[in-house]
Amino acid sequence: LVLLDHRAARERILFEQLLRRIDAREAASQRLLIPAVVELAPRDLAWVREHASLLGSAGISVEPFGAGSVKIDGVPPMLAHCEPRDVLLRVADDCRAVGGARGGLRAVEESLARSVCRSASFGGVPEDAVTAHALLDELMACELPYTCPAGRPTMIHFAHSELERKFGRQR
Repeated sequence: LVLLDHRAARERILFEQLLRRIDAREAASQRLLIPAVVELAPRDLAWVREHASLLGSAGISVEPFGAGSVKIDGVPPMLAHCEPRDVLLRVADDCRAVGGARGGLRAVEESLARSVCRSASFGGVPEDAVTAHALLDELMACELPYTCPAGRPTMIHFAHSELERKFGRQR
């Protein structure tokens, strides 16, 4: 018996897709109807300006807008429901905490992808077998299909013998 955590599976799939897009510099971005102008603390502003191209490669379109502000006019489609300012600040905080100057570009890229995955909204449980099989196929095509980006398991395996023992049917 294999139990699948569909949210963790979708996070893993999205995480690896985002990393591939970042590597290829091919970002999917949902343009905002009305760009968000965000005033940032100096620390956040410096980080965003330094990493604007990296944010753009992940689908967060940011550009300077005045002395202490930036304009956000695009976010990844899975974050279109979120407040752009919150997305940007969460990503900046996560990336600074994990990547920092010591972590290098790859650490920042992974942190960015992890942050986007955590913020993404995923649908409910797959409703039919075809959708569930498609999710499982996508998951098994991942490099690391057994955990989500945060390290939680995407699936748990129970051997037949373990189930028999738990139900008191040992031979």
